Amino acid sequence: MKEKIQKTNNIIIVGSSDMVLQSELGGKIDEFETIIRFNRAPTEGFEKYVGSRTDIRFVNSHAVRNAPKQNEDLKFLPSLTNQTISSDYNITESEFYKTFKKSCKYKQVNRFHNYNKFKKTILKEIDFEYNSLPKEPSIGLGAILYYINNGFKPTIYGFHLHDENKNTSPHYWKNKPKVGGCHDFSFERKLIKNLIKNNYLKLLK
Repeated sequence: MKEKIQKTNNIIIVGSSDMVLQSELGGKIDEFETIIRFNRAPTEGFEKYVGSRTDIRFVNSHAVRNAPKQNEDLKFLPSLTNQTISSDYNITESEFYKTFKKSCKYKQVNRFHNYNKFKKTILKEIDFEYNSLPKEPSIGLGAILYYINNGFKPTIYGFHLHDENKNTSPHYWKNKPKVGGCHDFSFERKLIKNLIKNNYLKLLK
């Protein structure tokens, strides 16, 4: 079930912010060699905004187990084909295929490990006011740092960077008025903007 990371910078990480609905950049997104999405983020019906293809999907522990949460569509993940599913959840192969089709693959990527590695290396090189994450990293930040740690400069889109309210993380496909207290989105968005400023990330426009 191991998957080698592709050595290309032609990667886009597509976040789930409802701000993607303000621009029709789906065609640009589909031009990337590797397209990354999160959890149960769909493309069907939103192609002109977010593109139509998904190669890698980073998911939380509840999603990789297809556990119910906030009335999410439990039929979505079992419908996926030909995607690499990445999570830091330690799941067996038999457990994984209870949810996902055989054409999907699993790759374990630990977001805590990637944040700690980032702190010891790149975070020391940039001018940033924080030196530690006050809460656990989100799956979105974990994916970004995974690629940066491995020497890539990915493009990102849909990370709600205009809003530093730590309690907001709206999704483009459903109403999500509240977020849990596990993540500090204010910290994460400031950090992501700093990484763009320091040329570790590119922003799709």
